[in-house]
Amino acid sequence: MVTGGGGGLGTAICTRLSSEGAAVAVVEKEREKAEKVADAVLANGGRSLAVEADVSDKSSVEAMVGRVADELGSLDILINNAAIYPRRAWTEIEEEEWDRVMAVNLKGYFLCARAAFPHMRERGWGRIVNVSSITFFVGWTLLLDYVTSKGGIVGFTRTLAR
Repeated sequence: MVTGGGGGLGTAICTRLSSEGAAVAVVEKEREKAEKVADAVLANGGRSLAVEADVSDKSSVEAMVGRVADELGSLDILINNAAIYPRRAWTEIEEEEWDRVMAVNLKGYFLCARAAFPHMRERGWGRIVNVSSITFFVGWTLLLDYVTSKGGIVGFTRTLAR
């Protein structure tokens, strides 16, 4: 299952997983983006499922994970990749925008990991991969909220691994 599977990096991840024999659930908030990538995977002989979901919403995430496990037979790998990155000076970021970036880019990873883990534990195997960004290590003009969320992902991943 690849969240943000319809974006550039997400598409590459889905394509690679499929080429290695994985059935791929392409997760996107916009159904059309998910379907485009899922159709390309299918056209190349892979197994794929397009899933529309909002990773920042617990009920949407739980429904997404349930559907993926039911329709693909298991959930072995979660690639947390969904992210938004509005660009503006930090002095122009509204509180609502800050909250939305944190909800998608950080809370979404937590919700997806929490929902996927029981399936992995039941099978006795699983992997959770959290995509961060080099921007966290160098900072980036016009992306304060995005870079901050990516730093949170680094901490989340390190702690989750322990």
